[in-house]
Amino acid sequence: MKKIKALHLASFAGNIGDIANHQSFYHQLRKLDEFSFEIEELEIRDFYKVNQIRKFDEDFVEFVNQHDLFIIGGGNFFELCWDYSLTGTTFDISPEFLKKIKTPIFINAIGIDDNKGTSDLNIEKFKTFLDTIFKHNDVYFTVRNDGSQSIINKYFPEHTSLISTVPDWGFGLDEVEELKAYKTDNNNNTKSIGFNIAIDMMELRYKKLNYEEFLESVTLHINKVLKETDYNIILFPHIQSDYVPITDILKMININFVRKRISIAPLLQGKELESFKLYKDCDMIFGMRFHANVCAIALGKPTYGILSYIKHNQLYDEISMPHRKVDINEVNFKTKLASEVDRLISYNSSLNELVIEYQSVKDNLNKEMKKNLLNFRDFLKEVL
Repeated sequence: MKKIKALHLASFAGNIGDIANHQSFYHQLRKLDEFSFEIEELEIRDFYKVNQIRKFDEDFVEFVNQHDLFIIGGGNFFELCWDYSLTGTTFDISPEFLKKIKTPIFINAIGIDDNKGTSDLNIEKFKTFLDTIFKHNDVYFTVRNDGSQSIINKYFPEHTSLISTVPDWGFGLDEVEELKAYKTDNNNNTKSIGFNIAIDMMELRYKKLNYEEFLESVTLHINKVLKETDYNIILFPHIQSDYVPITDILKMININFVRKRISIAPLLQGKELESFKLYKDCDMIFGMRFHANVCAIALGKPTYGILSYIKHNQLYDEISMPHRKVDINEVNFKTKLASEVDRLISYNSSLNELVIEYQSVKDNLNKEMKKNLLNFRDFLKEVL
């Protein structure tokens, strides 16, 4: 067994979806019997301009070259909107320093994003980054299944054949030992429905339907579920700002329901997977965040994506489930949401049918993840 000392640049704090992604990824790595990985985590937010704790400089290159493998991502880190950056993204490294990296690089199911804006100059800078990394580095470059490949095709068609689309590693969360071992209490007849609502990126999420009107609509249907069924509701935050809509929702629900039938999932630093145990206690998840949807699907739970960001819409398109989402800025958003809630309340067989449909999708994702893992193994054998 070959030991690999790996440096992993990603986000490791503040968003439980990122943690789920990484833990699933590490679990998959352990399936590669030929290799043993010792992974050192490096927080990408330390390099952000707003923090400036670290820089992508000569010291950084020297640090990377002390390792056998350099992993970047996953996460939506290749946003092409950062004018200050030498690549147009938060991976603000010069071509000169990139060329000095001798360690093989794994671009790990990264998100490439132009939805926050970009410019001709940023496109040109990222093209230079791609030209450099493919010419001067040993690299296995993968993007996650959220429409990132379409951005490559749009701006950088000459690199399309060099970049693979793979499932986000969060789709493998069900295999992580801690969650696999967790069993719901079959003796407890309590049933739950989960909701995840986000308030960050207000100007992007709430373009046509304002936040207050959106929340009124969601809360109307939460109240309906509470009144017409015996379901409890679990409200799931993924980052700390998610507690803002949770607090706003609680103000709009009958106080008796709030006291007796609504739970709020925790955000426990260092114990982020605890929230996903509660996902397993739900019959269905209404999710707004990317990993609220990905991880629910991974855990075998039917979802309904209440979406406000195009990348999340594209995720459902790429897994061939466009009918399991609604964009909150669609004209018929309220009608579609009402129809989905009515289906949940009125048709006893609908959840069972959805479970079967989702299992088929999950089986296909498992096959794609296995293929990606084997391709990565072949890359390691070639470069190490």
